[in-house]
Amino acid sequence: MTTPVVVTIDENGISGVPYSTVLQYFQNAFQSIYGSDIVISADTQDGQLLGVYSAALDDTNNAAITAFNSFRPGFAVGAGLSSIVKINGISRKIATTSTVVVTLGGTVGTVIQNAYVSDGLNLNTQWFIVGPVTIPPSAVIDTQAICTTLGAVPAGPNTLTQIVTPIPGWQTVNNANSAVLGAPVETDAQLRRRQTKSTAIPAQTVQCSIEGNVLAVPSVSRAKVYENATFVTDPVTGIPSHSIAVVVQGTDPVAIATAIANTKPPGIPTYGNVTQTVMSSCGIPNTINYFQLFLENIFVLVHMKVSPSGGYSDPIGVYAQQAIMQYINNMDIGQQVYLGDIYSPANLDGDAATEATGLLQSQLDQYGLTYSVTAPYGLALARADMHAVGGPYSGNGINVTNGAEYTVGEVIWLTLEPGVFFMTTITTIVGNALYFNPPIPTGTTVNDGSMVYGVGNVFIDFYGAANIADMASQIQLVVST
Repeated sequence: MTTPVVVTIDENGISGVPYSTVLQYFQNAFQSIYGSDIVISADTQDGQLLGVYSAALDDTNNAAITAFNSFRPGFAVGAGLSSIVKINGISRKIATTSTVVVTLGGTVGTVIQNAYVSDGLNLNTQWFIVGPVTIPPSAVIDTQAICTTLGAVPAGPNTLTQIVTPIPGWQTVNNANSAVLGAPVETDAQLRRRQTKSTAIPAQTVQCSIEGNVLAVPSVSRAKVYENATFVTDPVTGIPSHSIAVVVQGTDPVAIATAIANTKPPGIPTYGNVTQTVMSSCGIPNTINYFQLFLENIFVLVHMKVSPSGGYSDPIGVYAQQAIMQYINNMDIGQQVYLGDIYSPANLDGDAATEATGLLQSQLDQYGLTYSVTAPYGLALARADMHAVGGPYSGNGINVTNGAEYTVGEVIWLTLEPGVFFMTTITTIVGNALYFNPPIPTGTTVNDGSMVYGVGNVFIDFYGAANIADMASQIQLVVST
């Protein structure tokens, strides 16, 4: 006879029983042997011994359930997940480093090798110069630098300006463009999503097959394939007729281009801002174009009203920031940021909140009761290019980077000074000039570079993805009672 408190495996999968049922089973069995009048309460020696037996069996049951589920990608974790996804021909991606093109300047003939540079922002990151590099007659040369720290270490344009390894004749270093970000070790959640997409590698749809093969490249963390099957250039994306465009977040152009070339149909042109020539198995050169993913930094303004019943604390605000960051960074390539969708993670509700915090939804629900983010003006969004230009401004008008990002009648939040935000409504837009009412409060100004948040959706280019790299600076919390 099967013991009723041992795990059961049937056509529905595996199932167990709670600890309380296991304990009751042992208590009943004990009393059937020694009599129903025997005392087995928790404060007796016999009762404690039954508790030890019950805990051991309960742990064994849980171990069996975990082992059973480790063969299912949706439930496996850690090393078990790393092992099971090999069935799909993929493996967990290891951490990669950020790379950037730097321009070195100095005396002609100077040889630079085993050298490091750093930023002028006190971020304490170092970048290794791929060499040896010899300064040519032009006195400047471009080469690649690799960050010595694993993961997505950023380097904005014109920030790598410090020479760490002094070499006679080497005088300057700078980077004209941002670094291509590396990636940390792939998380379980990321690997599960990629495992789902990897099943499309042998797909009948070529578009899905290209994406699956590109995602299988070790340095690639995200990819998306667009197709223009029409006879005219796509008016929104600019993709030429009868062409494909592959958007990739990765650092190995040769491997990426090879994956595209080996999967795409013959004679179909590729479109993108990266060009790489690879050789076919027949030795024929094949020029492949693709887009390097552009990370569009998103800024979020959150107004949190504390519940009168109390219970709110700063760590709860951090949970909300983490949930918003997780939601935005999980967004697909080219996916627009809809303001209404941010309210759920901002209120600690949904998968992004549980994934970011590691807490159960039932726990987050209790924290969510301590505050509220009310619609429609409790949230506001901005891209990195949505800020004031010039100034300081007072009155009822400012110039912005791109007036087309806003609409007449839209509510906006102006940044008056660090931590102070002012809500107003746009009345007129003339080019890049915004006019609004009510005006900027007397005695305050909007300074050059101050963010101008909109209470609306944020557009993302097809070759971009919404991104929050620095939670503290990109998600502003305004807490009020």
